[in-house]
Amino acid sequence: MSNVDVATRDLDQVRSADALVAYVGEPSLGVGAEVAIALAAGKQVLLVAERERRVSRFLLGLAELHPALARFHRYDSAGEAAGWITESLGATTRSR
Repeated sequence: MSNVDVATRDLDQVRSADALVAYVGEPSLGVGAEVAIALAAGKQVLLVAERERRVSRFLLGLAELHPALARFHRYDSAGEAAGWITESLGATTRSR
C-alpha cells in the first residue's frame, strides 16, 4: 500500500465515522492528525489514557477547545476505559 493510499484510507475512515475513540497515552503524530480532522468534521472524539501517562498538551487543548465534541478520560484499568467509552457513545446515541 502506498503512502497516498494509507492517507486516503485514514481520511475516508475518519470522515465517515460517527465518532473517534483515540488512545493518547503514547505520542503519535498520526493520532493527533486524526483527532484534529475528526473535530474539524464535527465528529464526537473520545480520548483515553492511563492515569499515570503523560498526554500531549496539544490534544488536551483540542479537547478543551471543543467541549461539545471532545472528552478526555484517564483510567486505571482497561475495563474502566471500556465502560466509559460505552457509556459515552451510548449517551450520544440517546441524544440523537
